[in-house]
Amino acid sequence: MAGSQLARLRAAHRKVAELVLQNSVYLPIFRRLDAALSVEEARLERDAVSYARAVMAMQDAAAVHS
Repeated sequence: MAGSQLARLRAAHRKVAELVLQNSVYLPIFRRLDAALSVEEARLERDAVSYARAVMAMQDAAAVHS
């Protein structure tokens, strides 16, 4: 299950990055996906410090979007 979640996040991350190249209006979505991808990668690596930093960045990205 975790691998499929990571694959889905990576695919969405790449697709939205392509959209950002066309129009910067997609940047907030990219920012949130980027943070979510970092969280998932750190979680899978079981790196507590990286995970905490990624969660913090995700919360920051959500605050910017709100």
